[in-house]
Amino acid sequence: VTGSYDNTARIWVWQGRVCLHVLRHPGNVYAVAFSSRGDEVITGCADGVVRCFAVGSGRLTRELRHDGVHPHSAHPWWVNSVASAGDVAVSGDQYGNIKVWSLAGDKAGECVATIEHGVGEGVRGVLVLGKYLVSVSSDKHGNGKVAVRQVSP
Repeated sequence: VTGSYDNTARIWVWQGRVCLHVLRHPGNVYAVAFSSRGDEVITGCADGVVRCFAVGSGRLTRELRHDGVHPHSAHPWWVNSVASAGDVAVSGDQYGNIKVWSLAGDKAGECVATIEHGVGEGVRGVLVLGKYLVSVSSDKHGNGKVAVRQVSP
């Protein structure tokens, strides 16, 4: 799966290099990941929305909205990073917020946790490794930070 500045994500068949589905978005697609089950593609967009699409059909299955608007404009915070593990998706935005989303059960589609990586530090990457959440950020001066947190199973 690939994301692009042409407002699309694409699901590819690796063998033969054939595009299976074009997933349209209202803004640049900055992050893409497969769900841990491999049945959904998760995308992060410039409009502040995490979207989930069915791999087989390319159909939009849910939208998960990051809260927050840039204080000096009316634009939402871009979603720069996404990842999945088990029945959750994790996303990070340009302001430093990390959201943990439930993908299954009674809370499917709900934000079950918000973690502040650092105010004004854009989250550039998130990764779930077992019981740990790893996030990477940079501030407006280009200084980077890696944080490792233990999260509930």
